Amino acid sequence: MLFSPTVLINRIVYFILLQMSSSLLFMPMHQPLPRLRTYMTASGWNAIIIPCSDPHLSEYIPERWKCLAWVSAFTGSAGVGVVSAEFAGVWTDSRYFLQAEKQMKNSGFSLVKLKIANSPEYIDFLMETLPEKSTVAVVGNTIAMDLFIQIQTKLKSKNIQLVAVNDFWDELWNDRPAIPAAKIEEHGLIYAGKPRTEKIAEIRAQLSSRKCTSHLITTLDDIAWTLNLRGNDIPYNPVFLAYLYIDMKAVFLFTDKKKLTDGWIALLKNEGIHLKDYTEIHSFLSKIDSTSIILLDGRKVSIALHQALPEKSNVVNAVNPSIYLKAIKNETEIKQLKQTQIMDGISLLKFFYWLENTLGKEKITEKKIVDKLFEFRNIHDSFQEPSFASIVGYKEHAALPHYTPVPETDKELSNEGILLIDSGGQYEGGTTDITRTISLGEIKEEEQKDYTAVLKGLIALITTRFPENTVAASLDAIARRPIWDAGRHYMHGTGHGVGFFLNVHEGPQAFGPGGNYIPNAIMEAGMVTTIEPGIYHKGKYGIRIENMILTVRVEEDGDIPFLRFESLTLFPISTELIDISMLTPQEINWLNNYHADVYRQLSPYLSKEESAWLRKKTEPVTNPVTTQSF
Repeated sequence: MLFSPTVLINRIVYFILLQMSSSLLFMPMHQPLPRLRTYMTASGWNAIIIPCSDPHLSEYIPERWKCLAWVSAFTGSAGVGVVSAEFAGVWTDSRYFLQAEKQMKNSGFSLVKLKIANSPEYIDFLMETLPEKSTVAVVGNTIAMDLFIQIQTKLKSKNIQLVAVNDFWDELWNDRPAIPAAKIEEHGLIYAGKPRTEKIAEIRAQLSSRKCTSHLITTLDDIAWTLNLRGNDIPYNPVFLAYLYIDMKAVFLFTDKKKLTDGWIALLKNEGIHLKDYTEIHSFLSKIDSTSIILLDGRKVSIALHQALPEKSNVVNAVNPSIYLKAIKNETEIKQLKQTQIMDGISLLKFFYWLENTLGKEKITEKKIVDKLFEFRNIHDSFQEPSFASIVGYKEHAALPHYTPVPETDKELSNEGILLIDSGGQYEGGTTDITRTISLGEIKEEEQKDYTAVLKGLIALITTRFPENTVAASLDAIARRPIWDAGRHYMHGTGHGVGFFLNVHEGPQAFGPGGNYIPNAIMEAGMVTTIEPGIYHKGKYGIRIENMILTVRVEEDGDIPFLRFESLTLFPISTELIDISMLTPQEINWLNNYHADVYRQLSPYLSKEESAWLRKKTEPVTNPVTTQSF
């Protein structure tokens, strides 16, 4: 990358100041924000965008790419920083407001509260505050091609230039963590159910149907699924850093060669998969034949990789075929996942049994609950790690839908109030995600009515039958109807797809606003999704109930094929918080049948005391009014 004489001189001045800061203890230069601003001035940038992202645009990222956390002290998993000469801010959503304000107190950064989660509202700030002919920088390997073009187009209307720059953070961050190098492991056919050669053939068939000759995959879960391999480079996601390039004759895997044994390298090569170093991807792409027609997902491929392609490359911007292929779980995966749900249910039962018998006898905080959830899941050999940062909200913290306890906000429990726990596990036999809300003391009428409305929403959607080719997002309102009837609303989606020993948040399907999912994606048999409606009272409490579900075909004849849902999650729903008078006979019937199934599947693995506890939690409920009418 060439620099103008002015920028070059500024860079020289910057490095002289950097040396002075080290030798003369020039204190302001030791602070991340002043150092960044000095670097920006030397580079000729009026502002910089700092995504919370890595080169694969992952939901969770390795320590090396937590540059926003390093410069701002904000450690949340979602946020975007913007720094100009006059202002430094982090745009994030409501789950992190509390945390961000406390962590960034002395960093020089301000919290900017997003009105809509995942929206690029910082673009408006840049357009309103920067003068014409300004230059805004962003590290090119941490921003998606589509998003870069969107921002570039908007800024250009105000004569502001957006430039993708090389990763410069090593020059500021002296002890920056290295690129993760965990070993890659096989995810055997006993779990995957389909060999990677067959998956690659399916992807090639998709390319052929779209008249493409090759495909660039950068999303780590798609790569792991395609190759039946797993890793440990990303927290909560059993994936490894890599790029994958598939053409009609060969497959090229770009990763750290030290992660694989010589035997594995030879085996993969024998299957037509050639190993290249992780850092070779840009050079490889720059030499792609101009006659190639490359399919890539502009939502997931970084602008840096797109710019690495030859200028006249033929690119088809479309969703990765593997997103749809991996969303349909095969018979082996479904069988394994059902066994995993039993294991997860046992772990949760042991946890809640411990909580009920320990509360009031020793100090229990939100953070301790996170640790105990890990401890009880870890009793299973198949368990690998949590599937996301556990959400444990007590009282007013439960009103923050995605609150995760950190030392600055950790709250102690007592024998009163509402406790919401949303957690999950990564097992070799599948990924889990479950939310349960319980009361720790006297139950208020308002809490009961809200809880029952949420339960009605869950039951309404989980018992719905719908025609094939139904758009997933269109089912969202079914779960919301009982909550709307109660005059309540929630701002998050009603459900998301779940991977198989992969990302807990997986497309293409989602109930409600999709975020990173695919608009107009349809529901198909074999998809695993969550249903998780909620009600939240700011400063008071929050309620959410979540089950994982499997989409299956309706066996009865109809004029057209129909689909329905089968509940996968196995753990009791708190009946103490239910206002039974609000439930219909059909809803009561569903709840009792569900609890009977939970007891049937979990009780054989429990001690006598645990089984008795479960029996009590799954006792049938009846509506006195309904009972008298028969």
